[in-house]
Formats: sequence, structure tokens, C-alpha cells
Amino acid sequence: MAFLELTNLQVGYERGSSVLSDFHLTMEKGELVSLLGPSGCGKTTTLRTIAGFIEPSRGQVLINGRDYTKTPPHKRNIGLVFQSYALFPHLSVFENVAFGLRMRRVNNTDIRRRVTAALTMVDLIGFEKRLPTQLSGGQRQRVALARAVVIEPDLLLLDEPLSNLDAKLRVGMRAELHHLQRQLGITTVYVTHDQVEAMSLSDRVLVMNKGKIEQEGKPEEIFYRPATPFVARFMGFDNQFAGHVKSINDNQIEIIAGTCRMVARPHFIPNVRVGDPVDVLFRPEVAQLARAPSENAIPGEIVFRTFQGSTGEYLVRSALGEFTVALAETTPSFTPGAIYVVIAPENLIVEQHIEE
Repeated sequence: MAFLELTNLQVGYERGSSVLSDFHLTMEKGELVSLLGPSGCGKTTTLRTIAGFIEPSRGQVLINGRDYTKTPPHKRNIGLVFQSYALFPHLSVFENVAFGLRMRRVNNTDIRRRVTAALTMVDLIGFEKRLPTQLSGGQRQRVALARAVVIEPDLLLLDEPLSNLDAKLRVGMRAELHHLQRQLGITTVYVTHDQVEAMSLSDRVLVMNKGKIEQEGKPEEIFYRPATPFVARFMGFDNQFAGHVKSINDNQIEIIAGTCRMVARPHFIPNVRVGDPVDVLFRPEVAQLARAPSENAIPGEIVFRTFQGSTGEYLVRSALGEFTVALAETTPSFTPGAIYVVIAPENLIVEQHIEE
């Protein structure tokens, strides 16, 4: 039996409109699942429904086999960490972490023991008497985490908890979150719009779009084998050109794009026929640059190059459009001028072209 089950959920903020419709989600105990998607896709609404802040008009929320659909938030044993931290500014670090325990009428001896253990886990021993205003952003985030886990929740809900931190601090906090979740074994739902966060933290990723799950799977599966055009674009297939299908043989599609003949061997074959217009997508990092023509090559011209640290990023202008190509800095650099963008057949995704 799954530990968390959302079945047939219908959720909306206004009468007659739904953010989630016939929504399903299952999670196993101890699993960390990320809800990934753009703003407005329904991921935070899903989290708020699990927490009890929103009551669905239809469907069920089951936790460990028990129906919590109509149970108020304070009667669900759930830990919450918000994007804004939501710490009490007038309470010390110790009292912020102890707040949930005091609300549950835990005795003072156990409160001190459990708060100390939680602060030890997040490396904040010695900060007990400080106020939130005396802490850095990363420290405030760790207080919020300690407050969420000290109640020993059945479920931990994290709503974009790292979005207010700078880039370097986010990397460190991702590692701390991953370690803490594995150490405690708490079933965790993580909401984010950041692909890197979702890929690095999750056992499973659910990509959402307009209140629906477009694809779910392991991070590697989502990253390398997107199942829909939306997932492909969201996961970084930023380069695109148009063409039409010349032939289809087994798992191979021959495409004519302008004067170029391109062969694609995508991991899924779209519902297209010979002669159909298609869009072809590929990632910047899977393309190569060459001075001489070859198979699966698009002629163009390097407009400029930017240094990105470990990679050099090239903007190439061609008759099929502009492409971005990212090459490792160990690769010999190319100067502006005539060039060919070369993409291996297995790195191309093909989709049916739909006029907007």
C-alpha cells in the first residue's frame, strides 16, 4: 500500500474553474518526490491540498491508509517549510523550533531534548538564543527545517525552500537537505521550478503542466528521455528547427529541413506520417561544431561566443534559425565564421508541428 495517495482530486479557487482535475499521485514511505513545473502549473496547489489548507471538491487525500481529506491542517502530522521561512521574528531560534512541540503539549524535558537534537542535525548548536534577524538566509532556512522535522512528522512538505538563497548557498543547502531527508527517512514532497534541484534531490520527479502530470519517472529518465514536447522544452531542449518527414523506417525518421537532410532516432516516435510538418529539438550540450560538412550537419555562421566557466557557449545563425551550442572548455575554441552544427540522430527529438 502506498504511503501517500491522492486520488481523483478536483481542486479550484473559483467556482467553475479547476487548477487540478482528476489528479492522481502515489508515494512510497521514505520517498522524496519533486513536483517540477513552471509557475501556475498546480504544484503549490497540490502541496496545499496535501497540507489541508485547501479542501478538494472531489477526490481523497490518504496518508498511510487513513483518509485526511476533511481533516484540518493542525490535526495532520505534517512538517512544512515555506519559501519565506515563516519564522516568528520575536522568538529565539530555540523557541521557533520548539513551537510545534509546545502546541502539542510536549513536556519541557522532551522539548529540550528534541529541539537540541534537531538543531544538532542542522548544525545550529550555539544559535539557540538568537533571533531570526540575527541569522543569515541559510541559517534561517535551517531553523525552518529543524522546526519542521522536530515534530517527527509523517510527511514533510517543502515549497520552493531554496529559492530565496544565492546560487552558492543553494548548492550547499541542497546537499544538506538530501542528507537530512535520507538520515530521517521522512516521506517528502518537494515543490520547485528549478530542474537542477529536482534532478539532484529526488527519487522521482513529476513534471506538471496546467494541473496535469506530463511525465513522471527517475531524474535520469526525465532528463534524457522526455515523453512529451512540453517536458522536452522544459528540460532544456532549447534548440528547434522546422522540417517535414521524408521517410519513417523502424525507429528512424528522415527529415528534410531547408536544404538539409537530417536523420533522427528519437527514443519515442511521434504520431507523424510521411509528408507531415515537424519540429525538431535538441539540447545545446549535445551538438558539436565542425568546419567541414558531414552527416546530420546544419550549415551556419558563428555570431559570437561567451565564456561560461566550464563551457563555451556559441550562438550560431543558420537558414533554419539560431542555435546555441555549448562545448566543454577543453574543446578547441572556434572563431566567428562559417561552421556546421552536427547533432547525432539519437539526440534529436521530433514532434508534430502545430500551427499556433
